[in-house]
Amino acid sequence: MKATHKDWILFNGRMINTKEEQPMVALEERGFQFGDGIYEVFRLYDGKPHLLDLHLERFFNSMAEIKLIPPFTKEELVEELYQMIEKNQFQEDGNVYLQISRGTQPRNHVYESDLQPTYFANLVSFPRPVASMEAGIKVTVEEDIRWKFCHIKSLNLLPNIMIKNKINEQGYQEAI
Repeated sequence: MKATHKDWILFNGRMINTKEEQPMVALEERGFQFGDGIYEVFRLYDGKPHLLDLHLERFFNSMAEIKLIPPFTKEELVEELYQMIEKNQFQEDGNVYLQISRGTQPRNHVYESDLQPTYFANLVSFPRPVASMEAGIKVTVEEDIRWKFCHIKSLNLLPNIMIKNKINEQGYQEAI
């Protein structure tokens, strides 16, 4: 089961065809330098968003928790996401990855109050793992080494990466 990225993405309010243009992020972008941002992933079934309201509620709550002021309303973002799905003529199963970071400024742990956030969304074709759903997968239980704010979908996924690689080496597909 291979995930396939689709051509049209949303980048700072623009629809961009990645076959024609590659968006760039500045080296001093806070998401790139510090992981100063959040993300959300939601499923599409037959091209239709699944539980979109709940995912966007968490997305907006996470932004509020880290005091990141979005450059869009929920309604504007929903419209942009549907435009991206339509531009890609997407009618299958997949995921939308949505990310926002605080913006660009000279490197400093203290962020400026007037930054323009950077955000993007992309669409990935990702079929349902029917065989795994029917047969089950091998799981293990691991200590949660993430921070105490794990309800915020932070860009800093180093603890997740460390656990995922550890269990992969042990032959597991997921940790609980």
